[in-house]
Amino acid sequence: MRTLCCLFLPAFFAVSSGSASDSFTVVRDVWFQNHVATSVAQERWESNYFLKADYLFAPATIYRWDGQGRCVASTRLSLPNATDLRVADMAVRPDGTMAAAVTAGAGERGMYLVWLAPSGDVIRHHEISPFVPGNLDFARDGTLWVAGAILDSRDGDPDGVAHDVLRRYAPDGTLLQTALARDTFSDATWPYPTYSQSYLDVHADGIGFYSNVAQEFVELDLDGSVRARWPGLPTDSLDLVHGFGYLPDGAVYLSHGRVGDAGVNVWRLDKETGEWMSIDSRVLVAEAGRGARLLGTDGEFLVVGTSARVLWVDVVGDSDNNRSSTAPAR
Repeated sequence: MRTLCCLFLPAFFAVSSGSASDSFTVVRDVWFQNHVATSVAQERWESNYFLKADYLFAPATIYRWDGQGRCVASTRLSLPNATDLRVADMAVRPDGTMAAAVTAGAGERGMYLVWLAPSGDVIRHHEISPFVPGNLDFARDGTLWVAGAILDSRDGDPDGVAHDVLRRYAPDGTLLQTALARDTFSDATWPYPTYSQSYLDVHADGIGFYSNVAQEFVELDLDGSVRARWPGLPTDSLDLVHGFGYLPDGAVYLSHGRVGDAGVNVWRLDKETGEWMSIDSRVLVAEAGRGARLLGTDGEFLVVGTSARVLWVDVVGDSDNNRSSTAPAR
């Protein structure tokens, strides 16, 4: 195992909260074999599967790697009468079943949820227009949680009406419920603060949703009720929150970098104070390389990496009791 030392983070965060005593220990390191450079819509690690989608081609190509870094499935995604496909996000169940949030820009234009077998073959697809899916994640019961926004037309004009930004779908595509009203977010400067640059993670004990544009983190129970809300990491026009991790114990992490940064800065939310604490990150940069970012979690560890190399990391020194229902609300 390799353990991280301290890193001084730039002072451009005037409201940053100082440094946490946490550090990272690398518990697993995987290189991709026969790596193919592609544009990645979103990555997720679950049950040793790594998913990515190349959206520069039509139809999009979905790849799946196993825990040893071997490409075990490659599927050129196609839907009947729909072309110019773009994949916004992907998720995978422990049995290898995958789901993708897909937008079709030509033919039968619209927004779709697509379920795929472990082999990559399409099992079923459902159009969910005018709801535009941005993020998705499976719950343990096999239902699919989706975060997105409603558009009033397929040209993407804002509708301006209130709606819930989370939806839960059954394995057969049936809409089961909605949750988290859009108009409860305080930032009204962007038509879709809960869709653009947002992240979603679902665990057995709760749901974590982060909006970079609205700069807010929301934690929900599995029935869709809001548990608590916290202010997000302050950013400016040169900042980018490019990764999110929500562990089963309730700990919340973000990776962040300024435009042109070679490395990754990691922050943890202190739920008791509502402050974001910087964490040592040099070992992640040294091991994973330039462009490393937080890719998510695997249900136990944070996962950090690039398109070619991935690290599973444990956080040493993190509090065992990070959850609080009395944190500052917005």
